[in-house]
Amino acid sequence: MILALFFCSVVFIFGVCVWKYEHHCIGIFACIFIVFTAFMICLAMTAFHAMEFIETNTVKEAGGMYYQKNWPLYIKHASTRSYGVCYAMTWTAMALCLIPAFLFGLVSFQFKAEHYNRLRDNYDYHQTSDISTIMKSSTNYSPVTFGSSLSVN
Repeated sequence: MILALFFCSVVFIFGVCVWKYEHHCIGIFACIFIVFTAFMICLAMTAFHAMEFIETNTVKEAGGMYYQKNWPLYIKHASTRSYGVCYAMTWTAMALCLIPAFLFGLVSFQFKAEHYNRLRDNYDYHQTSDISTIMKSSTNYSPVTFGSSLSVN
């Protein structure tokens, strides 16, 4: 969980520092890091389940019996596990990491599509019109004449 918090902090700091660059690249980076954060949460829960399984089913005492299998009944009842709120919070955090990762991915692909549409429209505009048409459409265009004095009206 500490690694997951660390990676969420890295994504936040990276996003704030380089927001003026291309937005779709930042969105993809954030999406990848948040998916990696969700993977770290999943890895923590897997390690927890593996530790519990090893402790209850495979660890043997000196007599060859399993660790908890030969305990008296009153000790088994006194040492029951309660997962509490943290178990549910971890799986909720897993889901809440995947939702923004999915949304970051969608938004960044939308930014990228708009960027390419703008580039295509600019390319089509410059291919279909010549320079005189572009210059005449400008409102503040004034032709420059070389060799004559400039007069201010």
